[in-house]
Amino acid sequence: MKIIKRLTTILFTIMMVLATTNMVFAAGTGSITIDNAIKDQTYKIYKIMELESYSGDNYAYKLSDTNWIDFIKNTDRQQTIKIIDETNGIVKWIADKTDSTVQGFAKKALDYAKTKNLAATKTMVATGTTVTFDFLELGYYLVDSSAGALCNLTTTNDDAIIEEKNSAPTVIKNVNTLGGFYSDEATYSIGAPFSTRITITVGKGAQNYVLHDKADPGLTIDTSSISVSYKNITQPNNNTFYKVVTTGLEGTDPCNFHIEFLDYSRLTEGDTINVYYTMHLNKDANLYYHDNHNKAWLTYGDEDVSTTESEVNVQTLQFQLFKYTDVAGVETPLAGVKFKLTDKNGDVIKLIKSQDEDTTVAGKYLTYRPLDKNETGGVGEFVTPSLGKITIKGLAAGKYYLTEIEAPKGYNKLNKDIEIEINSGGAIEYKERDYMGPGSVVSFDEFIKIENKTGTVLPSTGGVGTTMMYVVGAVLLIGSGVVLITKKNVK
Repeated sequence: MKIIKRLTTILFTIMMVLATTNMVFAAGTGSITIDNAIKDQTYKIYKIMELESYSGDNYAYKLSDTNWIDFIKNTDRQQTIKIIDETNGIVKWIADKTDSTVQGFAKKALDYAKTKNLAATKTMVATGTTVTFDFLELGYYLVDSSAGALCNLTTTNDDAIIEEKNSAPTVIKNVNTLGGFYSDEATYSIGAPFSTRITITVGKGAQNYVLHDKADPGLTIDTSSISVSYKNITQPNNNTFYKVVTTGLEGTDPCNFHIEFLDYSRLTEGDTINVYYTMHLNKDANLYYHDNHNKAWLTYGDEDVSTTESEVNVQTLQFQLFKYTDVAGVETPLAGVKFKLTDKNGDVIKLIKSQDEDTTVAGKYLTYRPLDKNETGGVGEFVTPSLGKITIKGLAAGKYYLTEIEAPKGYNKLNKDIEIEINSGGAIEYKERDYMGPGSVVSFDEFIKIENKTGTVLPSTGGVGTTMMYVVGAVLLIGSGVVLITKKNVK
């Protein structure tokens, strides 16, 4: 019994000494938790050294992985972390512990791991904003994120928590409106060029940025007009800051073009890169209710993770004309009326026929549209067909003037232009030009009705009665002459 009491006392004394010295021998496992992780990015950890023991701020590290011995022994590295016991592989950090120094060392370690194709200790893909590596041997770890160029170093003395140093970039796409400002929606006429802008906000640790741009078939991109502005300076496409790729994308990249950014030393977190180019609606453009979409997105990091897509909608509009005359109270189609269409500046709009009238098919009316950018010819005048109905499609919102040039024989030609105003919502107001009051309003798919009037034959007094009046008049005229001559002779 005395022996047991003595052993108990000895053990208690040892425990008190250990507690006093606060010395911990590295045994068991720990974890590394990454806060503010970026969803869908890949995180890798590499164990560089083993943690043997620690006491307060004093840590003893040992090289246990032969893959990292050459890295640590490098002369350059010896200025930062030094091997103080060659036999046992004991190392000590001798440089300052500023963020720039630690980050520089971490970057060199990551470059070494990738150059030597070293296998990561563990790999995880972020499903949320937190990533945790559990059951790790205690040691000194390199933490790599596919989101960017920045990486972390940390020690697992039980549990370690670090912040994701990289941040995700953002992309916003806009289209220049007829009012001159940028928005996510606009209306244009077929063939009319307009400007688009893509704004990239640079994230921390930017690397492997590739901007992608995709347009619907109804939109044609002028890739020769692409320009990039950084810090309000237009950058030349000289393969130093960026490179535009427009060919060889089929089957590999579902876009019309992409831009590869090359010089990340110039990029600072929060800076903006603006990409500009022109495009136009073509002959395949969808009308009003079916928008023409153009979207942009950015892939970045080692895993080509995508930002959220940013999209603009470009619309084109129409109006429909019904030319008629009133026959016994019935609106009867009037063919053969010739018109021209001018814009608000008085310029005649050249049109090309896109559909013939078909009287056997309901709703298939004669249709015109403005010329596509690369089309030639077109007509400045158009004539109503047998149904009296014409559709003019592919127009931007705004004011137009319809001038009647010629009416069929027997009908009165309009002596004033018709002002037609199409708003961005598709509604159409029409009235006589210069009339200050409100006009008539129709919807996108309704017809503007314009009447041509004809008069009746002016009253006539023909027939026998008229002939007799002519005869009597002649007799009276002759008689008057005879009387005058007789009077002269008598005198």
